[in-house]
Amino acid sequence: MTPALRPMKFGEILDQGFSIYRRNLLKLAGTTTLPAIMVVSLYIADLLWIHLALRIGHPADKTDNWVLGLLVWLIYSQISAFIRPLFQPATVKVTTGILFEEPVSVLGALGFAARRWSSYLWIDLIKNAVESLIPAALGFGVIALMVFAEEAMHVNSDQTALGAVGLGIIVAFFAICFWIGACVAFAIPAAAVEGVRGFKAIRRSWRLSKGARFQVFIAWMTTFFLVLFLWIALEWVIRGGESFLSDTLHLHFVNQRFYLVTYYAAAMAYNAAVGPIYTVLVVLLYLNQRVRKEGYDVERMIESAGLGGQASERAGEAVPEPVAGETANSSVGIHGL
Repeated sequence: MTPALRPMKFGEILDQGFSIYRRNLLKLAGTTTLPAIMVVSLYIADLLWIHLALRIGHPADKTDNWVLGLLVWLIYSQISAFIRPLFQPATVKVTTGILFEEPVSVLGALGFAARRWSSYLWIDLIKNAVESLIPAALGFGVIALMVFAEEAMHVNSDQTALGAVGLGIIVAFFAICFWIGACVAFAIPAAAVEGVRGFKAIRRSWRLSKGARFQVFIAWMTTFFLVLFLWIALEWVIRGGESFLSDTLHLHFVNQRFYLVTYYAAAMAYNAAVGPIYTVLVVLLYLNQRVRKEGYDVERMIESAGLGGQASERAGEAVPEPVAGETANSSVGIHGL
């Protein structure tokens, strides 16, 4: 039995997850390089051509800067959130291949994700709708309603009280997003490993994540702060190198454009390198829940011995058949995890 297929404590999952990541960095990063290029290209396009942040991020009323800045961040984070999960099945495929000692290449994993891209896109749309778009719409709706009511009734509200209410709404928004995100975190792994589609993948994740949602949240927070800390260190190195080249060596080609090219090239490589960390941890948590709730380790042993097929039921729900041509055991940078 592989070490992953036994009930594990959260500390063991973290240890095994980072061990898998360190030993298979190049293969895992191969599945996240293309989305990293796409996301960084979007930011470069905005910098050179779209200028979305400049168009709506600097209104005449400077007091609204934080609201519009949050809006710009939400726009780009949502675009990134739609791009990255389309490649997540490839990372799931590589991770499960490593765990089950099955041969899998980067191109094979990307092909695995590409064969059912429309199904993963549909899951991605549902997942983002329930995870962030609906809470964001509700949050902005409440803020807009407060502003409208204040102007309609000509109430001169206490700015401190209004700010406290706004901060409370933002905190509540992120809390709801984190909780729903933990509930649906297993949707893509379930779709990739079990072949479930659409709402069935969402329901599967919702049921399977019970008892592990706080662990998913801690895994996300651990990854987020690790990635953020490493990026700050890398950005400091980039700025220090630029200063050394321009101020000490007096190289004429070192200018703002040189810095931006260096910055975004580093961001692209960095996002590709750290992108698989969270997915690896989520796959381990997903498998751990299946072992604890469904005896998946026993099921795998029976299948490996050729003594039986799929389990007939899983928590009162019929288990979906694997996707044709796929086995049942196939399978957070600075600009977003």
